[in-house]
Amino acid sequence: MNILIVSYNWPPRNAMGTHRGVAWANSWSNSGNSVTVLTSKKQRFDGNLDLIDLHVSCEVEVIEVQYLSVVKRALFQILAIPFINKLAKLVHRTNKVYSGISEAVRNRWVEAAQDKIDASQFDLVISSFGPEASHLLAAKLKLKHERLFWVADYRDLWSLNPNFAYTNDEMRQSIDRESKVVNDANLISTVSKGFADKLQLQYPDVEVIISKNGHDFEDKAILKNIQSHDDCIKKEEFRIIYTGNYYPNTQLIDPFLVATDSLLGELKEKKTLILEVYGERVDGIKKAQERLGCKIKIRYFGHIARHLALQRQRDADLLLMCESNDDMSGVIPGKLYEYICSGTPILCVGPSKNSEMGQIISETGTGLAAGINTSLITTSLASLINEGRFMCFDPNFNKIIKYSRKNQSIDLLRDIKKHIDIR
Repeated sequence: MNILIVSYNWPPRNAMGTHRGVAWANSWSNSGNSVTVLTSKKQRFDGNLDLIDLHVSCEVEVIEVQYLSVVKRALFQILAIPFINKLAKLVHRTNKVYSGISEAVRNRWVEAAQDKIDASQFDLVISSFGPEASHLLAAKLKLKHERLFWVADYRDLWSLNPNFAYTNDEMRQSIDRESKVVNDANLISTVSKGFADKLQLQYPDVEVIISKNGHDFEDKAILKNIQSHDDCIKKEEFRIIYTGNYYPNTQLIDPFLVATDSLLGELKEKKTLILEVYGERVDGIKKAQERLGCKIKIRYFGHIARHLALQRQRDADLLLMCESNDDMSGVIPGKLYEYICSGTPILCVGPSKNSEMGQIISETGTGLAAGINTSLITTSLASLINEGRFMCFDPNFNKIIKYSRKNQSIDLLRDIKKHIDIR
């Protein structure tokens, strides 16, 4: 089968979406398919461009399209300077005249890339959202070649994404625009049942299937992590690690912070409880601690390279996840799959054990989804710190490897082929 993957995210862009496309490309090319990737030349405003060690099979053809002129690239270099960037965003919010580092800029890639490839040679095109440019480009290719089977993949929601601060009018415009694009898809795939339910309501005439995110770890590495996790009882510092961004409108850290204040008086020995935060957009954590007046020591390290983040996860005494307490939200961050392979217990705050995240953590025996139950959080932390036992922590290797990106990619292509055969 000749497959075209349309994905703005691709190495060296350090984003979870990059891993999904690379996993498809490697898995599908290794199983005898001809795979081409249509992506963009990465820009300064695309964030951290340090994902340089992610393996891409030499059998995969990658077409990288530059979509900004030399002058515009120089302009965005200037706009990336922190104080200029803040000023430009302020102008954009107040006057609506600066498009900023936004979807509108990346959508120029659509115009630049659509004629760089002959889509008639492909049996399947799969585009991965976000940004929206990936779906916009795939839709244009589908319009030119109606027989092309198009799968619109959603790692995140588009118009319905709760992290987007839309006005009511902007929301209606976004939903209308998205619908005009994605209604032409033959199939929709997404990462969770919660997302699938929302998308099926939005697109009743297009079938929605689930293909979860996953991890890239080799079986031996996972076993080693599970078997080599240190006993935290003897340590003077108890280190809790949080990696990634924090969005205060959709994520909850308050129950954890309140629980740690209660916990400080219950420790058997004099220990220092430390939360280490690795991520760029984490001001919401600082503000929550200030608002609640909690005493836990928090260290902020900003962005670090992925291999270092994975090492911090392995070396931690506990891994913290903070998400919404809406069990039907469908949000399953990609870092969950990194966490379950680390050999380190997970404390998930927000989602309960009945949520999709809670079910994955429970199934793999990698920790506890405590919801917003502060007493449960306090009790479980005290048990781990004082006695070395963490509630529900008994890693199940066979369940963990089920969530490898390789396995998820194989299953997704099998499901797609079934739909192509019955078209």
